[in-house]
Amino acid sequence: MAKSLWFSCFLILLLLVVQMQTVSSDHESNTTSIGVIKLRVGVPKKEGFAQFVKVVWNSRENKYNNVSGYCMDIFNAVVKNLTFKVSLQIEPYVNESKHSAGTYDSLVRQVPVKYDVVVGDISIVADRSQFVDFTLPYTESGVRMLVPIQHGRHQTMWIFVKPFSWQLWLSILIINMLIGSVILIMERNVHTLPDDRQEERSSFKKQLSAMTILWFPISQAVLPERQVVAKNCSRFVLMVWLLLAFVLMQSYTANLTSILTLDKMQPSFFSVNDLRKGDHYVGYQAGSFVYDLLVKQFKFSPLKLKAYSNISSYNNALKLGSQRGGVTAIFDEVPYLNVFLRRFRSNYIIAGPTYRTDGFGFAFPLNSNLVSHFSRAILNVTQNHELMNKIEKKYFGKSIEELQQQSSEMSSISPSLTFHSFAGLFLITGISTLLALFVSETLFFWKKTISMVKKYFLHSPSSTKTHIHPSDLESTQKTDQADQPSFN
Repeated sequence: MAKSLWFSCFLILLLLVVQMQTVSSDHESNTTSIGVIKLRVGVPKKEGFAQFVKVVWNSRENKYNNVSGYCMDIFNAVVKNLTFKVSLQIEPYVNESKHSAGTYDSLVRQVPVKYDVVVGDISIVADRSQFVDFTLPYTESGVRMLVPIQHGRHQTMWIFVKPFSWQLWLSILIINMLIGSVILIMERNVHTLPDDRQEERSSFKKQLSAMTILWFPISQAVLPERQVVAKNCSRFVLMVWLLLAFVLMQSYTANLTSILTLDKMQPSFFSVNDLRKGDHYVGYQAGSFVYDLLVKQFKFSPLKLKAYSNISSYNNALKLGSQRGGVTAIFDEVPYLNVFLRRFRSNYIIAGPTYRTDGFGFAFPLNSNLVSHFSRAILNVTQNHELMNKIEKKYFGKSIEELQQQSSEMSSISPSLTFHSFAGLFLITGISTLLALFVSETLFFWKKTISMVKKYFLHSPSSTKTHIHPSDLESTQKTDQADQPSFN
């Protein structure tokens, strides 16, 4: 009995030792497996814009030898900045014929069934976020309109108003009426001038009236007269107005000369409304979310939309135009348009506003813990300006910021000067005019008050009692002389 009991205890101890060794070995094996994370990386196969993602098929080895491009270089740089090791298994999203297996939306939906992460020029869109979680964007983006440049000078009978925008013309009219009103207020009491300036006073009354508010400042700007106002404050206001008028006339002359003589490059269409009203065809990149944007937000008819896949097809479609089977405009994200303009800059221009998107990001399964790790690594990479510029210049020749800046400079060309160009001068003129009016009215008030006080004291009873008429003083002096004794 005792022997069997001791034997049972021995077996139990032996089993415990074996279990502890098994747990220890399992723990070591799990640590090793967790140390390197294997990821199935899905990448799109594009027909055009190989600068972003390029998939190379090796027919001899019957496999994809290389997947390169801007997006892949960013992804590789992000992987190097992770705090853990990652093993990548890159699998292009292609069908049996080695062509693209579908759109970007269908590619995103392959996560996590077929891929653990999708890498490429994948735009962060609300509809896609229902199926995957995106990292932080690694490049800025936005949808804009690409149209042909319109060369030549289109002169009309109203071209003389084109140097200034309508806001600037309205501002000139308002400041002109303000100056005329202020001068009329300050010169309304010119009858207080002394008698030796009677001729000048009557001249002011003839020149200034309620009907002269509008034309008086203009007449002084064109043909200034020296003695047209009586008060110094009025002369100061005219001096400030003449300075503003001189700058405006010189700017108007220079801009009108530029409009009449130079060949202006401007967009053939400026807005989405112009395209919709003209019933034009527009293009977009095949497989892009821009199609939904054009139909749902811009209200284009699907029959008026045409899909294109590369730079050459963009150029050919825009050359043909809507009337010859092409398109009038191309809508696409800014990075693609910048690549296009790098090759065809002289013939096309980006026009219209930027419709914001969140940029390109990497797609992971919903609620994946890897999103936060990759997002932090993306911040480290994007804030390394030297690395980013090196990658961008490798594929685009220039950095994306330089391409965007050049595109915005060309698309922001406006033939008309705006109010903003002269806002400082208008502000100085307005403040000076109101200040002169305040000083003039203050001086007039005090002069009038002092004059009333003097008149009051001159006509008071005390001054009447002590007042001696000159004739009475003369008769008194004669009487005093007659009363004096004579010494002859």
